[in-house]
Amino acid sequence: SIHPITAQIVAWISDVNYGYSLLFTLLNLNLVQWTQNHWITIPFTVLLSLTSGMALLVSIFNWIILAMMGRYWEAFAAFCIGIVILARDGKSAVDFRVKNFKEQNMSKSTFFNLRKFIVMFKTLWYYVKLLPFPIHLGLYHEFGYHYDEKMERLDKDFIYGFISVCILGYLAWQGPFLVTFSIVWMVVYWLIFSNAITANQFVVERYVYFPCLGFSVLFAYLFKDYPILFWFIAGMYMSRTMLHLWTFKSHKDFYWSNWLNFR
Repeated sequence: SIHPITAQIVAWISDVNYGYSLLFTLLNLNLVQWTQNHWITIPFTVLLSLTSGMALLVSIFNWIILAMMGRYWEAFAAFCIGIVILARDGKSAVDFRVKNFKEQNMSKSTFFNLRKFIVMFKTLWYYVKLLPFPIHLGLYHEFGYHYDEKMERLDKDFIYGFISVCILGYLAWQGPFLVTFSIVWMVVYWLIFSNAITANQFVVERYVYFPCLGFSVLFAYLFKDYPILFWFIAGMYMSRTMLHLWTFKSHKDFYWSNWLNFR
């Protein structure tokens, strides 16, 4: 809650669904640890998968986390609910953005092709930098805002993204369960925002609100034996969060003035 990434979903009211979705997801994960009774866990998994998925499409991947926890029947139930929600809301979200993105020369980004893997690596690298070093924050980010052919070309950002995937994969494979769980959590909930198909803004910090939880768990694990350093870095994050909250007032004033001018 002290990470600057979380500020946007608190300060910008239209993003409150991210908080709701994470709440229902965590309720589901805690429930399946509280009891092994399938007559309780499966119905509640269906209910909580529906509520979290309807709040935010990213929750359709909850089944992967449930499977990692060894709750395979609950994972199957969550998977079925996820398929239904994806079929219902996924295509409509893309179709809506195809028209809107033409104004930003981004309609091409709403269709998948093989070169989108390059874009995904670049996007991953952008967020890999943003999570530990949340320096440039705001409602809009310059990276990818206007989609062009350069975005699908091999460059240093692609290389850094590829290296990031290799490092994360190695740590997830060789590390203890908590490290594996944290990395899988980050990657799974990032995938829908990886720009394989862009259905909203290209990059923005609220997209890593879910992955930020995995990053925070990983951060806490890595620094558990260094409390002074841990609290120093946590204090830096908290200070950045407090500074970031003020920036939303200027955004609100801007949108309010435009609403008055064009109503």
